[in-house]
Amino acid sequence: LKILIDTDANNELDDQHALAYAFLNHDVFDVVGVTVNNTRNGDGIQNQYDEALRIIRLFNLENKVPLYMGADKNYDEIVPFIAEPEFDGKPAVDFIIQEAMKMQDEKLILLPVGKLTNIALAIIKEPKIIDKVKVVWLGANYPDPGEYNLDNDTTSVNPVIESGVPFEMVTVRYGKPSGTAAVTVTREEIVASMTGKGP
Repeated sequence: LKILIDTDANNELDDQHALAYAFLNHDVFDVVGVTVNNTRNGDGIQNQYDEALRIIRLFNLENKVPLYMGADKNYDEIVPFIAEPEFDGKPAVDFIIQEAMKMQDEKLILLPVGKLTNIALAIIKEPKIIDKVKVVWLGANYPDPGEYNLDNDTTSVNPVIESGVPFEMVTVRYGKPSGTAAVTVTREEIVASMTGKGP
């Protein structure tokens, strides 16, 4: 499966594990690249980029997996400038479009594990990618309100859904027996089971 991971890597450790899982399972995943965006707990877009680069380097993939800086601000703040020669998030948006347009007989799977800003901007800038990609988003707390990735840029969600792009949502569902919140792990569990097993 050709995948492109869009991440707020410096926010929570799930992003590092998502990257690691994809890199370690190269018999299943062909990671064409990684793009980053900024969310409120990530300490800025540069730190998001630097953390993704750190993970890429841990796997000795620095010159094999491209990494691009994406949106620092939110969709509604950026989209008025999408036709300008330069805009916030342009390197990631252009890379998403470039990789999507290469697809012929299969779809590029876009895996945003943060806010949807880069994906929404890419769809708006080049609607032709709608038929060449599938979006699988870690976001929302459906059917309840609120969730970190959703709340970081609510304005980016409707443009993706309303575009008609194939779209799947992996829900978090805080406190429920289903969703990603059901597979949390504590620091104590990590120390007990993973100490000495790698960087």
